[in-house]
Amino acid sequence: MTDPVEQADADWNGQCAWYLVNGLSGADQPRLTDASPFYSKGLSERPNDEFTDAYNSRITELLKEYGVPNWAPEKRVPDRGTAVDLIVDYGRRIDDYVAQSKAERTFFRLSRFWWNENGPHVWHRDEVGGFLFLAGEENPACGSIVVFDTQECVLASRFEYLRKHTPSFPFLSEEPVR
Repeated sequence: MTDPVEQADADWNGQCAWYLVNGLSGADQPRLTDASPFYSKGLSERPNDEFTDAYNSRITELLKEYGVPNWAPEKRVPDRGTAVDLIVDYGRRIDDYVAQSKAERTFFRLSRFWWNENGPHVWHRDEVGGFLFLAGEENPACGSIVVFDTQECVLASRFEYLRKHTPSFPFLSEEPVR
């Protein structure tokens, strides 16, 4: 088995550090949490508390020494307001969407879980940041955006919006519910 401190150093230097958790991580759950500036990664193969604790401790030491690096997901993942602005300003009809990778195709198929039978109906790809945004209407009063990190191949964020608070957000229904 790999030494956890060496692995943490290698991941940090390779700009792909994680926050390790024991057990499986759900594919339908965002991987960026308040626990760490890095995505969480579940260790499904024989959970090992000692490895996880040593790895995460080393990452914590590196964070204290160097601060949160610019490549960390916490610094890269757009916030709710930015996600809405990107969809409103640059969103395209889902009929025009073409996946650019196998990971994107898989994410797109899984994303249908978040919306009613209509599925997502607007999308935007941020080539510079490395994110794919899918937006849809969950019901006439509420919509949501899911953000897929195309660099790390993980679900980065999921944002919900009440239609009455975001009248410029694209919805399928004609009139907002008040």
